[in-house]
Amino acid sequence: MVACETKPDGQSYLVPDNVILESDSQLNDFTILQIPGEINKQLEQKLIVAIVNFVFDGKIFGEPYIAVLYKDLSYDQLSFELAEKGAFLLPKPYYNMNLNFKLLLKDSAGSVYCSLKNFDGKGYCSQTLHGFTHYYDPATLKPFLNIYLDKILNEKENNKKVIQIIVDWDLSLKEDFEKNSVKEEIKDDDSLQNKFIESKQTPVSLISMLDKFVKPEPIQFWTCPKCKKPSGSMQIKFDRLPDILVFYIKRFDHSGENTKNNTEIVHSPEELDMSSYFINKLSKNSDENKYDLSCVIFHNGSEFSS
Repeated sequence: MVACETKPDGQSYLVPDNVILESDSQLNDFTILQIPGEINKQLEQKLIVAIVNFVFDGKIFGEPYIAVLYKDLSYDQLSFELAEKGAFLLPKPYYNMNLNFKLLLKDSAGSVYCSLKNFDGKGYCSQTLHGFTHYYDPATLKPFLNIYLDKILNEKENNKKVIQIIVDWDLSLKEDFEKNSVKEEIKDDDSLQNKFIESKQTPVSLISMLDKFVKPEPIQFWTCPKCKKPSGSMQIKFDRLPDILVFYIKRFDHSGENTKNNTEIVHSPEELDMSSYFINKLSKNSDENKYDLSCVIFHNGSEFSS
């Protein structure tokens, strides 16, 4: 996970892990993004993780997103990759877009260290590194292969090993983006909430379901090679936990060609401590194993495809 603070003018900054919040309202100033965890050693030196922002005239457009990119991409390839991964922000399919933008590569402090611009129809692009501008073939220029990027990734403050990329679109495209950008409207459905409040069913505890899920079970069709007697059991334990823990509750029971909808109400605690489910005793009773409830999504339908 990485926290990014984005200013109204499009400037963005990585938030240090040790930042102290004076109030919960400060969380509204941050965008929390999921970045890849441990990367395969063979790929670690070949990949780069970037936080990408679309910008018009210094004003941020839409939400930032994460892009995992190969370091040896040419300018042309990089432009196409950024458009493809940011397709959800585009007014039309990325392969039909005129990729008329300038790229700004930033360090962890939010300072621009590299500016890239393709001159359409002229067959070359410019790269400005710390004030010095050079011109290259966009098909061969590789913006990530330079000492400046290596320095940024090795900065002490940049413990997440990420860079920031600003895609500064030409103003002539702004109207197209705004007209065709339709955000999903989320409506509250109070009737569904009332259904659970008025229900006479006894709620099933999520913790009790979890306890049953990890309960030791005998190993079937196995005998001890020494005593030749059926013995042994297996149990699910955890050796690590994700930053965000998601539970998917099975809502349908299948019997032959029939499917039955399970309508039991599951009670989700405001706080969940996963310490007792750890295989490593040293990891138990740690605050890092505690989760605060973020949201509960209910399935409202009678069929598997609804």
